[in-house]
Parts: sequence; C-alpha cells; structure tokens
Amino acid sequence: MTRSGLSTFLSRGWRLATMSALLLAGTSAYALAYSPVAAAQSAAPKAYIGLFKDNSVAVLDTASNQVLSTIPVPPGPHGVVITPDGRWVYVSSDGASTVSVIDTNTDSVATGIEVGQTPHGLAITPDGSTVLVAGFGTSQVEAIDTATNQVTWKVGVANPHNFAITPDGKTAYVASQGQNAPALASVSYLRSRI
Repeated sequence: MTRSGLSTFLSRGWRLATMSALLLAGTSAYALAYSPVAAAQSAAPKAYIGLFKDNSVAVLDTASNQVLSTIPVPPGPHGVVITPDGRWVYVSSDGASTVSVIDTNTDSVATGIEVGQTPHGLAITPDGSTVLVAGFGTSQVEAIDTATNQVTWKVGVANPHNFAITPDGKTAYVASQGQNAPALASVSYLRSRI
C-alpha cells in the first residue's frame, strides 16, 4: 500500500480499531503498531504501519489520520510491535534477515538485528522485555531481549508465521506452516539462554 493509498484507505472511513482487527486477522498487506506514549512528543499518539510493497513504515498521526512520515526498512515489512512504553518499534522484514528497531522519538531506524532468513510475525511479551520472531525461513522462533537487542534463545518450529502470547507472558502460541503439516505450537517463554 503506497502512502497515497494509505491516505485514501483512511479517508474511506476506516479507523485504527478496524485496522487493528485486520492485523489480528492475519493480514500481510500491512502491519500496525500504536504508540500511546508518543502523545507526549506530539499533539496525538502515533501509529506505525508496515507498508509491505513500499519497504517502509508509515508514521500516522492518529488525531488527523495523516501520514507524518515514512521510514525506509529492508524489503517486505511483515511484523510490527511496539514496546509497552511506546519508546521502540520492532519491524521484521521478510525479504531480508533482520528486525529493524525504530526510535519513536526520532522516527528513524536505530539498529537492525540479524535473525536469519525470512522473518515473519513478531510478538512482544506483556512486560516488553522480549520480542519473539517467527523465523519462517529458518524454521525457528527467536527471542530478542529488548534491553540489549540481542537474540537470547531460539527453538525449532516448522515455518512459524504469527503468534499470540498469554497475558502472563509465559507461553506463546505459534502458527506453524510446515509443508503438509500445519500446526499450532506452544512455546514456553522461560527458555534457556543460547
């Protein structure tokens, strides 16, 4: 979806709640993260929307539904999550092997984390300490420690795609798209460090 396409999409009456529902339904056309804390830096909270075909993340002013800027990221932004404090946005790029970390104060990429080929969905634990990465191309789930932006553990799951994390943050359910063997895998958050 291009920047002008996003503006048209929003002007048709769609609201962020609808877009969030679409994200939860598993759409890969874009992904969305919402930053309530960003309100302190601007007149309204910002939303971060992955523009899959444009290889960028749009920054949306939620009060006006206007795109403030776009942030270039590696090809195919797929998963987007934000830390609970609204400070950092994590974006996986399935046309690359990285997760980009966006600083919400500057709306720019602060760093990239190497996670292996074709990362898809992301999930963040309720306390914001860990980002889980569905390594579709590596058939692994990886955990990124948000304090260090380092991969701290990984576990094999055939072609993982998207996640849901329990409210206590102890278990993640991962959609596995293994060829001829789709499954729902359960991964304990309390894994050994690598």
